[in-house]
Amino acid sequence: IKKYSDSEYEKLAEMYSDTFSAIEKDPVIKGKIIAQTDRDFIIDIGANVGASAIYFHSQYPNAQLTCFEPSTNNFHYLTKNLKDITQTTLHPFGLSNTTKSVTLFQGKSQCLQNSIFASAEVSESGEQIQLEDAFDELKKIIEDQTIIKIDTEGCELEILDSIKKFFNKLQVIYLEFHSEKDRIRIDNLLNQTHGLWNASVKH
Repeated sequence: IKKYSDSEYEKLAEMYSDTFSAIEKDPVIKGKIIAQTDRDFIIDIGANVGASAIYFHSQYPNAQLTCFEPSTNNFHYLTKNLKDITQTTLHPFGLSNTTKSVTLFQGKSQCLQNSIFASAEVSESGEQIQLEDAFDELKKIIEDQTIIKIDTEGCELEILDSIKKFFNKLQVIYLEFHSEKDRIRIDNLLNQTHGLWNASVKH
């Protein structure tokens, strides 16, 4: 894992925020990063119903999109929403730092709250989903200058830790954190390869 020079920090972004709204506001994503590469790869982990994937495609229509979404209902709408985007690969499972079957609890007010962790934001009902090892899945598709978005309602740290061998290939990382403890651990994982470009914290 290399440490970037000060000038290279301008090409990097690590987003802690609501992914879709943050991407819309972020000046970096609008034609300044992905367009520098000949081969464009975008990985959307926690794709939900496809809002961020559709936005990425609208900005970079030639990029190859790979999406992971474990919720059966979300995946149904993700498939419908992306059906006209040909260069898209959709996976009906989630990612973690190991392979396992777990319960995905339904969000009380919206599908964006679905999580494998019990909390005040989720109901007691849910479905059994499959999580695959992030390293094993992403080693097949990560290329130099890959863009990655991770919004998995609590699994972000496990995924990052699993794929840290690939940090030097990730040009931009958009992600969400859910506690100050996680934020500090994420910073410690990424501080040798990525610099914070923009952030939004909600209490």
